[in-house]
Amino acid sequence: MDNILPAFNKNNIPIVLAMDDKYSKYTSVMLISLRNNANMTRNYDILIFHKDISFENQNKLKSIFKNCDNFSLRFIDLSEHLEGLKLPVFSYYSIEIYFRLFIPYILNEYTRVIYLDCDMIVKGDISELWKQSLDGNTIGAVRDYGMILHYYTKGKVYIPKEYFEKTLVGVNPDNYFNSGVLLIDTKKYKETYTLQYILDYAQKEKWHFPDQDLLNILFSGSTKIIPSKFNTVPNTSGDRNVDYLKRNIPIQYFNEYYEARNNPTIIHFAQREKPWKYTINLDYELFSYFWKYAAQTEYFMTLLYEIKRYTSLLEALHIAQTFLNNKIERKVSSENIVYICGKYCIGSYSEIVTRFEYCKLSEREIIVEGYTEVPFCEDPKSVNLFFMVNGTSYACSIFERYPIFFQKQYKNCIYGFPIGFRCRIPIDSCTERYEIFLTTVLDQIKMKNVHINYGMFFPVDRIN
Repeated sequence: MDNILPAFNKNNIPIVLAMDDKYSKYTSVMLISLRNNANMTRNYDILIFHKDISFENQNKLKSIFKNCDNFSLRFIDLSEHLEGLKLPVFSYYSIEIYFRLFIPYILNEYTRVIYLDCDMIVKGDISELWKQSLDGNTIGAVRDYGMILHYYTKGKVYIPKEYFEKTLVGVNPDNYFNSGVLLIDTKKYKETYTLQYILDYAQKEKWHFPDQDLLNILFSGSTKIIPSKFNTVPNTSGDRNVDYLKRNIPIQYFNEYYEARNNPTIIHFAQREKPWKYTINLDYELFSYFWKYAAQTEYFMTLLYEIKRYTSLLEALHIAQTFLNNKIERKVSSENIVYICGKYCIGSYSEIVTRFEYCKLSEREIIVEGYTEVPFCEDPKSVNLFFMVNGTSYACSIFERYPIFFQKQYKNCIYGFPIGFRCRIPIDSCTERYEIFLTTVLDQIKMKNVHINYGMFFPVDRIN
């Protein structure tokens, strides 16, 4: 590999990312946020470590900085450095998590480097992080409040207490840091360890958080804890729930976290609850920043279809209307309603998922209960539901459930109602198979609900 030189002679801020090809769409969101909040008097030298990013995705990411003279984006292929290595990869991790370990040995001409994970939003100018003093330490990083929680709850949440005692030897749990944001003194790093030593160490343990645990052990005595605003993790569930965190960790650490939440510079979607997979209501304040910048990428519709698949059409409609600053229009056909936002087709009513919650099967009838959703419906009584069974129609009794809101403070912003239903369907013991589906009648439009989640209740073995 050729010697890699800084992209700019003055005010050069090197930023390293590591990713695989399928992460390009999420990385594009982070890069746009970084660009939009940058200081025009600074130069940003971005290097993406990878092994498989397609030229198509490389070009899409480069286009983000097309008219930005103070940005450089380069792709560094680390494939040759991985030959013969057997680094442990499990769960949702990929080999790219280890690429940050190579930074000081690949970037020989750099004395200080920022490393960032790609599941982030850079809400402020990254040069603020660059200016942080390391006070003679090798690494600057933010406390991992989730791991602090694990320690103070004695392993009740996720990480067993023994892991701190037997594996994270020498690591002060109060100063355990998250490796998603690192400020690295590359000279001190290389003077302390050889790359081979670090890679050998990485392969000798069964880690919970492979690169992160390793870095905490190697640099436990040479890490500067920097302000939490540089790596703020949203309030989602489990060990990052704000109320639970407040009750279970020392108050000084909770205050650090809470202050950072109110004014984050970098938002890190570090948990499994990513904004492209989970409802924005999980942490509206911070998840909304992801969609704000996602709406400016070439991948927006891909991301919108992804959130629709994991959550609901209502979720996608809200995101489109809010972050594209455009109203949703309904296009009515003879058997469907299509929802349009600006130049984008967000989806159709036929995509709505019907969920069953109860089913009682006897010799004479099936009694089913469940719910479906109707976008922008403010009056559940305007909806009629029928089960069609082998060509015969059976009307459902309808009952109102809670309306669906996005952002609790806007109670007047109703995106739809889950429509609860109950239906008695006669059956014949002589009939071996049933062709069954739910039909919705809304504004005199008759629509077939084709996406039905039968769950564990419905006798699926008798349904075509």
